Amino acid sequence: MDLILNKTKAWLERHGARLTLAAMLLYVVVLSAACLRKYALLGYNGIDLAYFNQAFWNFLHGRWFTVSIHPHLTLGDHAELLMPLLVPFYALWSDPRMLLVLQTVALAAAAWPLYHLARRRLGRTADGQYAWLAPLVALAYLACPFTQSANLYEFHILPFALPFLFWMLLEYNRGRRGWFIVAAVLALMAREDVALVVAAVGLFAWIERREKFWRWAPALLAAFWFIADMKLISLFAPAHDYKFAVYYSWLGATPTEAVANAVLHPLRLIAHVFSLGNLEMLLGLGVVVGFLPIFAPAALVLAVAPLAEFVLGAAGGGELVLRTHYVTLFLPAIFLAAADGLPRFLKWTEGRFKSKTERDASRLALVATVIGAVLMLEPLTTGVVKLVSPDETTLSRASSARALAKLVPPDASIAASDALLPLFSSRENLYALHYQFLGVTQFALSPYAVPTDTRFVAADGADLINYENRFLTTDWTKDHYAGGYARLRSVAGQPTYWRDGFLLFDRLGTKPTGLSVQPTDTIFADGLLLIGASATIEADESGRQNLRLDTVWAAENKVKEDWLMRLIVRDADNKTVFDRAYPFANGLVASSELAPSSPAIAGEIIQPLPRLAPGKYLPVISLERQTAHLELDALGTSQRIVTESKNGGEFVLPAFDAH
Repeated sequence: MDLILNKTKAWLERHGARLTLAAMLLYVVVLSAACLRKYALLGYNGIDLAYFNQAFWNFLHGRWFTVSIHPHLTLGDHAELLMPLLVPFYALWSDPRMLLVLQTVALAAAAWPLYHLARRRLGRTADGQYAWLAPLVALAYLACPFTQSANLYEFHILPFALPFLFWMLLEYNRGRRGWFIVAAVLALMAREDVALVVAAVGLFAWIERREKFWRWAPALLAAFWFIADMKLISLFAPAHDYKFAVYYSWLGATPTEAVANAVLHPLRLIAHVFSLGNLEMLLGLGVVVGFLPIFAPAALVLAVAPLAEFVLGAAGGGELVLRTHYVTLFLPAIFLAAADGLPRFLKWTEGRFKSKTERDASRLALVATVIGAVLMLEPLTTGVVKLVSPDETTLSRASSARALAKLVPPDASIAASDALLPLFSSRENLYALHYQFLGVTQFALSPYAVPTDTRFVAADGADLINYENRFLTTDWTKDHYAGGYARLRSVAGQPTYWRDGFLLFDRLGTKPTGLSVQPTDTIFADGLLLIGASATIEADESGRQNLRLDTVWAAENKVKEDWLMRLIVRDADNKTVFDRAYPFANGLVASSELAPSSPAIAGEIIQPLPRLAPGKYLPVISLERQTAHLELDALGTSQRIVTESKNGGEFVLPAFDAH
């Protein structure tokens, strides 16, 4: 056993750099493939990828830091001054997918300075006998679930700070002041809150008793940069302040009021800080490195300010932080502390356990903890099936979305819902449909309206379904939900595409001909009246069967609730073979808007069906009320989780034959 261990040590000592480079290359290949596959399956529905792609696309056309998704320069949100340095790479392939690859390369590149940093930290004790472990620290970073979650969740500039932060820490250890400043400035250019980590290097230097330059220069540089960033952001922000300060408004309207409230109501602050979500976040950060920072916690000072940034926010910390780009600023601290703690842990086992068997068992327990955390939290471990073998519904929706996108000219102005925004983001005039629904910008800071000359409106029915639960449960949106559908109708033209739950409206489109429906006169819950419906089977060019469902709705009395429409297909044995929820009628009318005096509302759905065995099938229309919430799946895609549903009745249409 000792012979094998000694050979392993010698091999890692000789080939550690090559192993790290090989792992970085493997990471780029695997994570790039995963991101591109996620994009192909319409998995980026969080607005950020579209936002940044439009900004980069505008860079290439001379409009720096310009977006139309938010009605102000990107500098009004964050001081992401690193963006111009990335534009030449984006120019090689001006596409959202290029941004995903660039982000992957940046996160992989951080492993290289981390390897050299770990080698120096591990090699400074016990005659360098632990330096051979350095490539394992780099590999642990690449395998870390949080590194990969930041990679898979949308696109952001913040992860690009990571290679520069590790490089900065490497130069701190080397004592090279000039290169330290260069690396620190490049990291600071990523975003204003990177200053929280850079400033903490000065405090770390005090703990390590470094000379005055290292104690003061990082803090002064970070403070200057942070103040300049805040001035820059306030210059371009519509309200001329830092809009994300709203996250801390629960403490007080001003910094003075926040401090006073913390002093006067300490129990409220303590309960917030020690919430279950915050504790869960700390546990997650510790388990992925086997809690090694416990043995050398000094480097954790680098994470104190970023930790406060999230712990003191209104939502607090939690799993969401660990599954998104927000985790980025914690990674330098936990991996530097883990590298420092590793030799101390090994020495602790030597002092704590006299028997070699016990020492080996304790070290294996550490390895098992890290591997178990990786396997349990790794996004690719739990998400690989969705990427490699997606279900037929996912493939069909992705195909239908791409078909819709082809109908929109590349220079046309368009307002789109979240899931479709990336497909249209390489253009000058792109607008977010959910802001149009609300009639206000983010945090309701100012009115929002899509320009009246916007030609197209594209919506994913799944996004429209989410609006009720999403907006009525969020503080800044709930007061703006009323009238949302009227605001959507005010910018939508004629319906020209309705397939798989996707809708496209064109101001230059022709009005559709009257629907051919059979009268039903069926009353559903809440007084909703289905006055006509028909279901027909059509075959597309590939031979796949599509079910066309036409409905006409009215109201027997004032409808009180917003109902979803559901299409269910059952076979001859009454087994459900297809089941999908859609927005009510044509997607732009809430059922609660209907009253006896309201005109009839028509809707049409064309739904590709799964491959059905030959035989007869019954299409069924039902109405449903759902209580749901949104959460991220393993791959960082927002998904709707239904927690409660109420049936509003159903209507069975004539059977059709599948061939």
